[in-house]
Amino acid sequence: MFDGLLGRGFSAKCKSLIKQTKNRIDVIRRKRKATEKFLKRDIADLLANLLEDNAYNRAEGLIAELTMSSCYDFIEQSCDFVLKHLSVLQKLSFVMCTTLDYDMGDGELSKQAPTKYSNAPNNIS
Repeated sequence: MFDGLLGRGFSAKCKSLIKQTKNRIDVIRRKRKATEKFLKRDIADLLANLLEDNAYNRAEGLIAELTMSSCYDFIEQSCDFVLKHLSVLQKLSFVMCTTLDYDMGDGELSKQAPTKYSNAPNNIS
């Protein structure tokens, strides 16, 4: 059931997709950092010229940029976490597949376990 999701090619596909995602985030992060730097300077200039209303409006834009930057940081941390625990995911997938392969009859496991798994018991009493 989960072989299609976490099959043999899953690890390689996952690694390449995470690498692409991190590259895109780096490009976006550079653009956002430049925008944040511009907004900070603009706010300072507006405050120096006593244009506080305009500075408050710019500050709202800066807060929105900082919030989005935090979201991108979270996505990058999530990608790192998945990459770090990829082997655990594959092991968990194998355990789930072996558990789900048992034929569930009328609420009990069937008497005959699949033979393709060496750890599976042949008789369930």
